[in-house]
Amino acid sequence: MSQLSNERVVDSDSDLSDQEFSSFKPPRGFKKVETIENVGKLSPKNLKNKEIWLIQVPSDFNIKKLKKLPVNLGVGRTTEFKVKDTDYALNEDLAAAEQNVLKRRYKIMSAQNEKSLQPVSKLEISRFYSVSEKVKIPEINYGKVVTQRRDVEQHADLRMRHFPTGYGKDNYEEAKKEDKPVATPQKRKSEDSSKKEKKHKKDKKRKMQKISLYYS
Repeated sequence: MSQLSNERVVDSDSDLSDQEFSSFKPPRGFKKVETIENVGKLSPKNLKNKEIWLIQVPSDFNIKKLKKLPVNLGVGRTTEFKVKDTDYALNEDLAAAEQNVLKRRYKIMSAQNEKSLQPVSKLEISRFYSVSEKVKIPEINYGKVVTQRRDVEQHADLRMRHFPTGYGKDNYEEAKKEDKPVATPQKRKSEDSSKKEKKHKKDKKRKMQKISLYYS
């Protein structure tokens, strides 16, 4: 009795297509960390009695030029600061600090060795801040910019006949005007009299023909 072989025969082309591997590409805005020495400091031992803050800044913001960050610990407060000639605003994101958001979106990693990281469950981000550029809007003189609306000239012989839903002619003065009789073109008397005269002569001629036929 023959035995079944354990070898598996597959199509070479289809097998290779399923095993195509592509190199990892980091998301846009992320940079490769050359050394994880600073990441190794993210440990419960080094951060005892300290807080971890996540600060998001614009892509063109040079963090090295920021010597200090003024923070207003009041709820919903905005802090303004200046870096060189550019004004910025610092806002705290309270919704991101909620526990359900923290567990779902953020995880702190610490250096396990020189080439690998591991998550640290005992560490959490305490505060979330975002830095945005403050744009100054110049004052606008609306008296010079805005053009006053000009009403369309109304004719005196017009009457409002169609109204919005829920309104009638009693709500508008234009609709209370009396209807003026519409003049209809009258027929000329000369044309009417000539037609009547022709018809009378035609009827009289027919009667004369009948009488002549009767007496002949």
